[in-house]
Amino acid sequence: MCCERIVGVIDLSSVQMHLTEFYSSTGRPSVDPELMIRMLLVGYVMGIRSELRLCEEVHLNLAYR
Repeated sequence: MCCERIVGVIDLSSVQMHLTEFYSSTGRPSVDPELMIRMLLVGYVMGIRSELRLCEEVHLNLAYR
């Protein structure tokens, strides 16, 4: 429920455009910056302090996606 409110308030559509120049075209593909910011917001709101735990939660819980 709180995640839906965040999506409605925060517009992250321009993040990728501003950060494109910092990503390399070679090597492994990087994490989408918009997705990373959304994940960090969910972690903060839900009180998840560990990045590993946050990745597990996002992988398991479809509501976070």
